[in-house]
Amino acid sequence: MNHKLYIRGFVYILLLVISVACSPKITQAPLVNTLPPTTNTSPPPTDTLVPPTITPLPPTDTPAPPTDTPLPPTDTPTPTPAGFVNQLIYDIPEMYSVTVQTAEFPEGSAFQLPGTKLDNLPMYIFYPPGWQGGELLPAVILPNTWDLDREDDWPIAGIGSISNFESWGREFAANGLIAIAYETKNPNDLDALVKYIQESGSEYGIDATRLGLFGTSGNGWLVGSFSNQENREYIKFVVYFYSGVEFVDSPWYQGTIDTCKQFGCYFAELPEVSKLRSDLPTFLVLATMDYPSNRADSDYYLQKASEQGVPMTVVKFKNAVHGFDFKAITQSQALRDKGSEIIQQAIDFMKAHAFAP
Repeated sequence: MNHKLYIRGFVYILLLVISVACSPKITQAPLVNTLPPTTNTSPPPTDTLVPPTITPLPPTDTPAPPTDTPLPPTDTPTPTPAGFVNQLIYDIPEMYSVTVQTAEFPEGSAFQLPGTKLDNLPMYIFYPPGWQGGELLPAVILPNTWDLDREDDWPIAGIGSISNFESWGREFAANGLIAIAYETKNPNDLDALVKYIQESGSEYGIDATRLGLFGTSGNGWLVGSFSNQENREYIKFVVYFYSGVEFVDSPWYQGTIDTCKQFGCYFAELPEVSKLRSDLPTFLVLATMDYPSNRADSDYYLQKASEQGVPMTVVKFKNAVHGFDFKAITQSQALRDKGSEIIQQAIDFMKAHAFAP
């Protein structure tokens, strides 16, 4: 009996243990009173940038090396079959058929110093091929600032030695204009020459109401000084090659004076330019490889001309040097060809304004 009670008690206890072990457990999570800390870190990108597949190419328009060898200077004074030394790079057949006449005019001091002894200076007149007189023709003057009496190491003895003057005179005449070159002793000689032409020009076939001036380098200073004075309406055009109007307040004015004193020109004695003529057609050739002083003065002149409304044609000759129009300058054939083209362009400009109604 007791044995049965013992077994029932054991079974009861075992069932109780099993019931407790299999019942679900309920746990309570602790309360959280703070939020999790925030972060500013951006999420990593889902894709990466692809580097460009096209890279800039180097320029393809870099200057090509010259295709021809620079020509050596050819300034040996060898007379041409026509008896003159042609120093210009631009050589046309008509130059050799030009007629040259010699005349004289009274030097400029006679117009300022009455009663003084007069000296006559030589002038050289170049006529177009086949010209027989009759109708008066416009004339272009080649002003000269280089005084023989002031030069110790650069003697000038007549037109034969001023070969560039004769070459240019023949060039202009070959294109249908009368050209005039002259010797000089003082700054007033250009004024004296013009007055003589106005009085006696018809005897030489010159239309004194249609004159033009052509200046290169230092001679251009006289062109600028003379043409921009008052009462110069008869000057119908001016042409400058690597030159131009020199102003007293220009950056290199004093240096120009010093150079003039060294080589014998009378630039410092020329009348100052106070105002440019706004009715004077002007053709200006700038050599981009000119002397720094010339480039600075040209820039200053262009600024003044723009401010004062000067009708101007400007040609910037790339890689050209001072004196590019002469064979005595070392340069390539390509530059000589381009220079010849510019020379003809300047002459066409002269003719257009010289013969304009």
